[in-house]
Amino acid sequence: MKYYIAGILLVGFTLVSCGQKTTTYQDQIAATNRLFKNWNNNHTPGATIGIIKDGNLIYSKGYGMANLEHDIPNDEHTIFNIASNSKQFTAACLSILELRGEIEFTQNVKTFFPEFPSYFEKITIDHLLHHTSGLRDFTQIHYLSGLRPDDYYDDQDIQKWINSQQELNFQPGEKYLYSNSGYWLLGQIIEKVSGLSLAKFAEQEIFEPLNMSGTLFYDNNTLVVKNRASGYFANRSGAYRHIYSNLEHTGNGGVFSSLADLKKWDDEYYNREVLKDDFWELMGKPGMLNNRDTIPYSGGLILGTHKGLSTMDHGGRAPGYLSNIVRFPGEKLTIIILANSSNLNASRICYDVADIFLANVLNKEPAPPSELMVTTTLKSELLEKYAGHYWSTENNISRRIVMSNDTLKYERSRGRVNALVPINSTSFKMLGTPAGMNVKVAFEVDGASTKMRFVENGKEVDQWDSYIPTDYTPEELSTFSGVFYSPEIKTSYELQIEEPGQLFLYINGRRTVPLRPVMKNLFSSPIGVFRFVAQNNEGIVAFRISTPRVKNLLFEKS
Repeated sequence: MKYYIAGILLVGFTLVSCGQKTTTYQDQIAATNRLFKNWNNNHTPGATIGIIKDGNLIYSKGYGMANLEHDIPNDEHTIFNIASNSKQFTAACLSILELRGEIEFTQNVKTFFPEFPSYFEKITIDHLLHHTSGLRDFTQIHYLSGLRPDDYYDDQDIQKWINSQQELNFQPGEKYLYSNSGYWLLGQIIEKVSGLSLAKFAEQEIFEPLNMSGTLFYDNNTLVVKNRASGYFANRSGAYRHIYSNLEHTGNGGVFSSLADLKKWDDEYYNREVLKDDFWELMGKPGMLNNRDTIPYSGGLILGTHKGLSTMDHGGRAPGYLSNIVRFPGEKLTIIILANSSNLNASRICYDVADIFLANVLNKEPAPPSELMVTTTLKSELLEKYAGHYWSTENNISRRIVMSNDTLKYERSRGRVNALVPINSTSFKMLGTPAGMNVKVAFEVDGASTKMRFVENGKEVDQWDSYIPTDYTPEELSTFSGVFYSPEIKTSYELQIEEPGQLFLYINGRRTVPLRPVMKNLFSSPIGVFRFVAQNNEGIVAFRISTPRVKNLLFEKS
């Protein structure tokens, strides 16, 4: 069996390069192929993978079809929507302008948007770049407004949504929370400063100099893009339907590219022939919060570690497309997965491939902190005090601690359970966590309430408060029904009792999702968490809805 990859002949999966020592990857490539077994056919969409080692594309292969209607397979030249992996190219354009002295990252964003609310005076370019602005994410405002994934909206709509927001998720610089609004605004700033569209500026400053001829910011949905893969969504029956989007906004996304072109971008990270050291230093600089804590996000890249090795990583998701690019700079290994199937987990497979090719240098299982290595035995009476329901205000999710056979268990959604082994009378080690993640769960009882704290690898990541679940009779539920309106997104929500004990949400007259009671005046739903506001004389007068990236959006009863 022979494969020709980037001018190198692979014979029996052995890398043969003229004048270089032969390196065998037969086992690694066979293991990689097994990860794609569900997409290695001509009946499904799929993906393209590229593995770059020491500047060589040691393996590339297309799995499944770029187009099911015309039986066109995926390959290294297939063009995919790389979605949020576009952010590194927006950050790159911004970094070029900063190094030329045409902007400063400390500049106030209201300078560029004088019509925006006064709170923009506190937001800087740096806040947008590192997701510390507190801006609500317009992609979630989009679906809260009742629009579907394939509904059209444009830059003017996005600007109106952002301009209409009366509150931030948090004060700028206080937290790190991913927001597409920030990167869309960065794209607009690049256009205002350069006098060119983001698409043209990126083409002129990055794509043309690096000979990335198949890469573009897609800001015109009438453009013909050669070799473009169609996007597909798998329904519950396993059948695929074609997803077509007319969207043409850029900054937060919008780049279409191929494996062959992204190899050139990765080469430039190491070779620095066009973009020099100062550029890559700026791109790799992590963000900082007001309290001087650093965060893992830099210029469109997430800085992290995987089993003891440093990584630069980002994922992307758009209707019908997924992507993930992870670079191990110390090992000069980069793995790229571009997919046109919504049910392919690009991020997980990327790291599975990394585990295969870096097996000899990865830490299999880092030693846990010493306090997690000593366990003890506790009486059932004490364990029962910790059992119950818990709510995370930060993330708006509930969890349950149950006791079974004298063992505490952490119960998540869909029946996923982790056992908790006691370290002392208040702290427990969680079993069954991913490799490299050591989780300590600590409880603090204060009268009738209990707090639960999560500490991952020595750092507290979440705090939970105990609560008493609430159930409502149909008569009680009826007090939550009515029509509510949000001037910030110009959308009406109507809550109706449709089935015994069931409250349903209608958005602009369209039936959407049920609401499930969690605790008093708080309901969860597939689109967000509803926290109702009651007044003694008037009953329910409003609610605030929160999603992962939109907090406390106010709807008042009409």
